[in-house]
Amino acid sequence: MCEQDFVDVEICRRSSGWVSNHYFLGDDVWFESLDFNLAVEEIYRWVENEDMAAFLQARKLGD
Repeated sequence: MCEQDFVDVEICRRSSGWVSNHYFLGDDVWFESLDFNLAVEEIYRWVENEDMAAFLQARKLGD
């Protein structure tokens, strides 16, 4: 599940006993069944919320 109003990706895997794992900006999410990693930043790339605005601003200031 991905939240819209703030950055939080929740993954529950059967192989982990359906325990929730949360991923935030700066994290990569591993999609086990696809054997694929994706940065949380990419998942939220087109979402406009305060978390993404602050993340992008901090990254811009760091450049």
